[in-house]
Amino acid sequence: MSLPGWPQNRDNGAKEGRNLVTDYEVRREEAVKSLEERRDFRIHFTVYVIVNAILVAIWALSGAGYFWPVWPLLGWGIGVAFHALSVYTDRKITEGDIQREMARSGDH
Repeated sequence: MSLPGWPQNRDNGAKEGRNLVTDYEVRREEAVKSLEERRDFRIHFTVYVIVNAILVAIWALSGAGYFWPVWPLLGWGIGVAFHALSVYTDRKITEGDIQREMARSGDH
């Protein structure tokens, strides 16, 4: 007797089981990578804030003349902004993206 949705023979079931494990492992690896990227960004941002706070303190304690910390704030800030964009807004490449690109590049 076979149940609906269950493999009809043992070989098929083994293959389907391997596919499920593989899909789970791939999704898990992607989730771990995403979490690591977010953690790395938080560390980067924290270091940016601490270092630049120290630079502003040095500026304030040294007479508070020309606000020179603006240059590292802006320069490094641009890097932090692009890092945030790459972590929080980059869309992952999907199978559909790959198929569209293959179809487009095949038109040459």
